[in-house]
Amino acid sequence: MFFFPYRADIALHRWPLLTLLLVVACLGVFYLQLANQYRMERAAHVFCEQKQPRSFRLAADAIYGNLSPRRCIEILFGMHTARERAAFVDKRIANARILAGLSAAASSAYLTRALNENYRRFTITVPPDLTRSLWYYPDSWNVLRMLTAALAHSSWTHVLGNLVFLFAFAATLEMLLGGVVFSIMLATLAVLSHGVYSVATFFVNDALPTIGLSGVVYGVMGLFTFFLPTTKIRCFAWLVVAFKRFSIPAWTLFGGFVGLDVYHLFSQPSESTINFAAHLGGAGFGYLIGVVFLRKKRAQVRAVIKENDNMAMAAESTHLI
Repeated sequence: MFFFPYRADIALHRWPLLTLLLVVACLGVFYLQLANQYRMERAAHVFCEQKQPRSFRLAADAIYGNLSPRRCIEILFGMHTARERAAFVDKRIANARILAGLSAAASSAYLTRALNENYRRFTITVPPDLTRSLWYYPDSWNVLRMLTAALAHSSWTHVLGNLVFLFAFAATLEMLLGGVVFSIMLATLAVLSHGVYSVATFFVNDALPTIGLSGVVYGVMGLFTFFLPTTKIRCFAWLVVAFKRFSIPAWTLFGGFVGLDVYHLFSQPSESTINFAAHLGGAGFGYLIGVVFLRKKRAQVRAVIKENDNMAMAAESTHLI
């Protein structure tokens, strides 16, 4: 079953240009990621179809028992995309067969040297990994990477899901907050949600890097709920061949997703690649930004919404007459 909120039940009187620009930026970055991934994979296939040096063939045979193009790609592509290349190599040779005539230490040194030397040949033909240059390492506290990671995604379902959710809430917020405040809010949520992930993984060894706009999306949902908790959000559900459209109050939708993420975070977090910590961090800080910095604006926002509703009702009555 697929379930998506797609817009707030509020009339927009102008295009949400910044929201649309963010959508285009995420789609553009993801297209560049896919193009880069294709070039890397193509370069790896071409390289591994060639005859490999004897030292590399011996290393692959000691690790896997053979050297096929698939094994060659697995080793070299893995080294290319690994965060810690040395750790990747050490893990591969930890259980490798000891080469004949060498001690265990000498064999490990030979295998390490063989892999690294062939990898250096490989890097001449393969482009750098774009996604790796964008994602955020939780132990780095790199603010620029917090921002670039928010624009990158791992799959079409990842990017499209985030962008549909984003538009459902952000389009209205952009109209209400104005471009400057809205832009600052998006950047702040990207930094804060990734910061929460860093705190959550502070004592975790080898915490995974992260990409995606989800933390920002949850923050936008939280701020929208602070301003307009009872406003209906239009949604659609798709189950096999059945489609249904309906509306849900913002606070119900927001509370439901936060509750699900809390459950998943504390049930079996190690079995999921979803960054629930960033989701919850974004949700909490989104709502908190409203409470701390935008409390006075909430009354203005609700007045504007009420005025728009009255104008819409008046226009409808005039049409009926």
